[in-house]
Amino acid sequence: IERKFGVFSKLDACTFVANVYNNGNVLSVVTDCSPHATHVAGIAAAFHPTEPLLNGVAPGAQLISCKIGDSRLGSMETGTGLIRALIAAVEHKCDLINMSYGEATLLPDYGRFVDLVNELEAGFYNKSTASYLLDLWRK
Repeated sequence: IERKFGVFSKLDACTFVANVYNNGNVLSVVTDCSPHATHVAGIAAAFHPTEPLLNGVAPGAQLISCKIGDSRLGSMETGTGLIRALIAAVEHKCDLINMSYGEATLLPDYGRFVDLVNELEAGFYNKSTASYLLDLWRK
């Protein structure tokens, strides 16, 4: 798997990732709608061999990034985005998923996404913090 990203221009500094699907018939260009995930990734996997105090909690961990927010909805997450991200995490055999995304709900641990997680026989841990962290790990 080749892993690359690009920048549209130095002026806008907007990064993107291109995904090709359907035997080259579908091109998906994904842009970020917030720098929050990059910030969280730095907390998790930052690696500074000469300055270990700057390391993240898992220095040098390999990361994948999945966009669940829809820019057309002010970056609000969608069910489709959540399920696509879960499928990608399973396909890439991720050990841990961090999703510091969300909002208060009347029905926690309920819905199609939770059902899908349970169907995949994954362990499920929901920790409510200021950023509504949701941690998921595979058994």
